[in-house]
Amino acid sequence: AEARLKSSQANKRVAELALARTTIVAPFDGRVLNSQLDVGQVVSPNLAVGTVYARDAVEISAPISEAELERLQPVTDRVATILAPGEGGVLGEARVVRVDAQLDPRTRLGRLFLETGDLPVQAGQFVELTLPLETVDGAFSLPETVLGARDRVFVVEDGTLASRQVRIIETRDGRIVTRAFDTADGVVRLPPVDASDGDAVTIRGKGGAS
Repeated sequence: AEARLKSSQANKRVAELALARTTIVAPFDGRVLNSQLDVGQVVSPNLAVGTVYARDAVEISAPISEAELERLQPVTDRVATILAPGEGGVLGEARVVRVDAQLDPRTRLGRLFLETGDLPVQAGQFVELTLPLETVDGAFSLPETVLGARDRVFVVEDGTLASRQVRIIETRDGRIVTRAFDTADGVVRLPPVDASDGDAVTIRGKGGAS
């Protein structure tokens, strides 16, 4: 019995020494999401005992429509103002670091991801954000019928059709707003379905475009 007692006391001293030498560290400043540790639990090597995340790795995920995404292009590296919901005020700024590669199959919305840096936000927290649009000088407002394809229009140049690739800023109420481009002798309001570059045309009349 005395031998077993001494052996137990020796094991206790070994356990106490191991406990004194035990530290829990992470290679980053972070927060603990959950822990599976209990008082008196024996922990063996390579056992997962919880989940932590780096504070500077938190990202804001924001849904965005296709039209809004088109208006914001290029959206990567744009800086957004982050606000707490309601009357919480401004929390700071965050930068758009990437765009989801696909649309949500149910809502058909895209998704932006913004890095938070030192913003005082936590995982799972809801926030609001605003992304400013720049002022575009010399933009054209044209009827949507001018589009011969997704981003192409036809103009008349020296009596023939010539296609122009346009940068669409916004589509609304049957009209498109584009960045300025070379309109030559005028934009064709309703190009024929089989129109192609080099087709000879005669201008019958011109209508103003704002």
